[in-house]
Amino acid sequence: ILITGAAGNLGGLLAENLKNKSVELNLMIHKKDLSPSLKGIDNVKIFEADLAEKSTLTNALQGVDTIVHFAGVLFKHNSEKFLHTTNTKYFNNLLASAVEQGVKRVILVSFPHVEGETTPENPAKGILTGNPISVHATTRLEEEKSLFEICPKHGIEPVVLRLGMVYGKGILMM
Repeated sequence: ILITGAAGNLGGLLAENLKNKSVELNLMIHKKDLSPSLKGIDNVKIFEADLAEKSTLTNALQGVDTIVHFAGVLFKHNSEKFLHTTNTKYFNNLLASAVEQGVKRVILVSFPHVEGETTPENPAKGILTGNPISVHATTRLEEEKSLFEICPKHGIEPVVLRLGMVYGKGILMM
């Protein structure tokens, strides 16, 4: 299993929960270092890679059956200037590398707001034709569409997990 964004909140939580299981974990990091509790474990390999540079992904993907994709930038000023690149172009680099390496499943962690505003009275329906409000949701929807377009053509199972999340300073709740 390759976890992108393994040094982040959600990627780190998944890695922590899987590190003592009988799976081989490839943990991909970019600028942020991993938690010390994830280092020095026999079934854990750490790969420093950059989704912007497709050539840096090859080693992290060798022998991988499943990718769980968390990597991304959430809370940075002027996100409309970079999210179309970091969320769509970089994700497509990951998908192209997954095809080349024979990955069997790609799991994209997303959220209900890719369909537009969702509430308990107006829940997400699992559609790809939504009208998202934010640039983050718009670009994540583009990622979902790419996933469902590219993966089936290459025998890769596409999976989207639309998690309900609340972020705040010092807070991550699902």
